[in-house]
Amino acid sequence: MQTGWVGLMKGAIYPDNRALGLVHRSPPIAGTGETRILYCLDA
Repeated sequence: MQTGWVGLMKGAIYPDNRALGLVHRSPPIAGTGETRILYCLDA
């Protein structure tokens, strides 16, 4: 995904998605002055 993009990611407990959940892995940003937002919505 590129900067500014929004992704909809289904987790492992989503119906019919057993053991196929997405793992969030972003490059480290410590010391770069950048910020990151991770918004999780469980419904």
